[in-house]
Amino acid sequence: MARFFYKAKADPYQVIEGVVEAESKEQALIKLNKKGYFLLSLEEEKEILKKERGLLRGKVSVKEISLFTYQLASLLSSGVMLSHALKITTEQLQNKYFCSVVRDICYRVESGSSFSESLSMYPHIFSSFYVAMVKAGEASGNLEESLQHLKENFEKESQLRAQIIELISYPAFIIGVGIVTLIILLGFVIPKLSAMFEEMMYNLPFSTKLLISFSHFIKNWWGALFLLFAIFLFVIIRFFFRQNKFAIDKFKLHIPFLGELIKKIEMGYFFRTLSMLLSGGLALMESLGISASVVRNVVIRKEIERFKKDIEKGLSFSFALRDSSYFSLFVKSIINVGEETGKLEKSLLFLSQVFFSEVESSLRRFMKILEPTIILIIGMFVGFIVISMLLPIFQLNFVVK
Repeated sequence: MARFFYKAKADPYQVIEGVVEAESKEQALIKLNKKGYFLLSLEEEKEILKKERGLLRGKVSVKEISLFTYQLASLLSSGVMLSHALKITTEQLQNKYFCSVVRDICYRVESGSSFSESLSMYPHIFSSFYVAMVKAGEASGNLEESLQHLKENFEKESQLRAQIIELISYPAFIIGVGIVTLIILLGFVIPKLSAMFEEMMYNLPFSTKLLISFSHFIKNWWGALFLLFAIFLFVIIRFFFRQNKFAIDKFKLHIPFLGELIKKIEMGYFFRTLSMLLSGGLALMESLGISASVVRNVVIRKEIERFKKDIEKGLSFSFALRDSSYFSLFVKSIINVGEETGKLEKSLLFLSQVFFSEVESSLRRFMKILEPTIILIIGMFVGFIVISMLLPIFQLNFVVK
């Protein structure tokens, strides 16, 4: 049975809106006429959703998905039916496109589709991991618990992101101030001083001549330089990065400090996702396939797919990792203990916590070294500029004396 949204007049002064269920538009019209309504508009819900999705091709942020998950989990925990809970959440959503998507999901659920199947129709919003967690919750009868786990996962990702932003914000601020200072010196201060020196017809030191020439070059050609830089970036990202992603990701893993940091972040997300899926009742092989999709580095993802094939052949999880250089002996030992004790999901969760803790401590140590290094480098540039500009003035004073 389809749902139809109508707008009608109950009397000459009152306009009402509502929903009527009927097999067809003609039957909906008959039902409304029997109530004595003067119909102004009648449209099937499915057609409205199609129009909204066509007109509002917007984006849905992680924060909005997290809030939706939290509200839905809270409503289900309170005993509200899923379809009714979805209708309530649509009233709370500010994003019109996301609202239309949730309304469509609600319509599909009421039409007989499962919640996970309905979510899978929007892979650009709900990841395979999200859909799998919901599917596991439906199978176990604990959908609200699965949504609660998803909400906690969003919170942990948000916390990690906030910690990283907090750590890099100060160095980024220093770099920004340094760049602005250099632009002011090169673009405004130096040209004025160079004009003064040219009027004096004084033989300038080499460093001053070099600086003035560089300043003139930047001032005269900054537009062309910016355009060339933009084209260079576009070509690199559009062609080189996409066609050589494996080689680039492999190179990233060999960069000192950054390589280890990338590896720990990827491992942290992989093990936490795998732990959550196993806790939700999914089989190991299905969980490994979904968990591999959250790993962005192609090299590590291919390594996961490699040992997944070994597990399919009958090897244990820990034994399949024996030849992998990306998983340390510590990781292999913890997984082995989890398999032997029958608590693999808890061992994997412990590993994810260890990796994320190491990421945070590594970043803090790195930033303690990076901040004074940035200040020193910027100070050297500014110092060179100031000395190069003051040197001819000092020499001129010496000649006059």
